[in-house]
Amino acid sequence: MKKYYVDWLRLKPGDELIVPKSGWDIIQHHALYIGYDHQGIHWIIHNNVQTGVSLITVDDFFTQVHKVNKIMRFTGTNTERKALVQRALIRIGKPYDLINYNCEHFISEVKTGSASSPQVKSGLAFAGILLLAAIFIE
Repeated sequence: MKKYYVDWLRLKPGDELIVPKSGWDIIQHHALYIGYDHQGIHWIIHNNVQTGVSLITVDDFFTQVHKVNKIMRFTGTNTERKALVQRALIRIGKPYDLINYNCEHFISEVKTGSASSPQVKSGLAFAGILLLAAIFIE
């Protein structure tokens, strides 16, 4: 059982995990630890291309993830922590969209009420620069 990751990383519900999604850590995946259930199973919720917003056990998550780049600790009260987890849970089943609703959009929406993705903004800006460069080079 990989619950030791929860203990080792000192995870609490509402903590955001940022893990590599690509080689060289260029693209990051964002997920939210939401705690454990009455059977002692620890859960993470995330938005991924295969299932959209969905729950995954900590065991399954850390079978796929071998490195945590950053943990964004939740700093609110316990009441705010519970509300954050509830906001995440009600989004289960919402479909994934790379440009409009990816893992980063999901986490920011749950945390702030506004879905945004700096990775997408940076990627689109970079693509625009490449397009302009290609036009002017010809």
